[in-house]
Amino acid sequence: MTRITLYIGHADETDRPLHIAQIADKAGLYGVAVGEHVALGSDLSNYPYEGGLAHGDAGRKPYLEPSVLNGAIAATTRNIRISNCILLAPLRPAVLLAKQLTTIDVLSRGRCEPCFGTGWSHEEYASLNVDYAARRRILRDNIAACRALWETQPASFASDSVSFSGLFQMPQPVQKRIPILLGVKANHKNAALVAELCDGWECGPDDSNSLDRLREGSALYREAFAAAGRDPAELKVRAHLPRFLKPDGSGFDLERIFAAVPAMRAAGVTEFATGVTGRLEGFFGSMAAIEDHIGRIAELARQY
Repeated sequence: MTRITLYIGHADETDRPLHIAQIADKAGLYGVAVGEHVALGSDLSNYPYEGGLAHGDAGRKPYLEPSVLNGAIAATTRNIRISNCILLAPLRPAVLLAKQLTTIDVLSRGRCEPCFGTGWSHEEYASLNVDYAARRRILRDNIAACRALWETQPASFASDSVSFSGLFQMPQPVQKRIPILLGVKANHKNAALVAELCDGWECGPDDSNSLDRLREGSALYREAFAAAGRDPAELKVRAHLPRFLKPDGSGFDLERIFAAVPAMRAAGVTEFATGVTGRLEGFFGSMAAIEDHIGRIAELARQY
């Protein structure tokens, strides 16, 4: 069965993302991923993705806080992997981040699979008193500190942004190694970081749109794994499936969307993402419509 992670992103100003995750779990999908913004200001000029501000209003939507939401998902599902579209890891103190992810892993009995990124909003960083210019260094330090806390008790770690010595943090994760994906561009610097401390590359919507970029990026990350003495076959590569609408505009053309799977898999993708995003009006007028949509995704995942 093709590994499909359902991106919930945002739904509306209710608890429906939790119920959507439960539906995806019952349908047998591989994973579910939730998005986040802690807060966004009025200046969205540095939104970096293709489409600019016309693309999803730059993410200014009613996101629930991901560690809380993923804890609820962990406690109310059985099999589905619990991930993120992007978790803004630099916005959280490293020791708190490690505790939050451990809690999700324990509640889910070993199904936590976070995806980290740095985000793009200067005002979001400023609101939490985190240096936007240092976001990449903080990201690396936070990942390394989490690894230290998850691997040894008592744990010690020292870096420019976080240090501790002889620290106990209990309980330990259920998984011997919580797999971390990194949502970044494909370049040598990012590939080296993934090979050093992480387990996979989240391609993002822009890279996912090009088979050449997927192929080149996957090869780059696998080469970095090999250079670090890790098995390139163990690299996770998660990419977005394309979005195609039915000719009459009534919904997503899932058959056409899934037809892209073989070529993307040949380009190095191991896990595919597709979404239920946006407010529930529009294509998804009810939870019943969402359940039907997810059920069809699961059927096609079994075919491919």
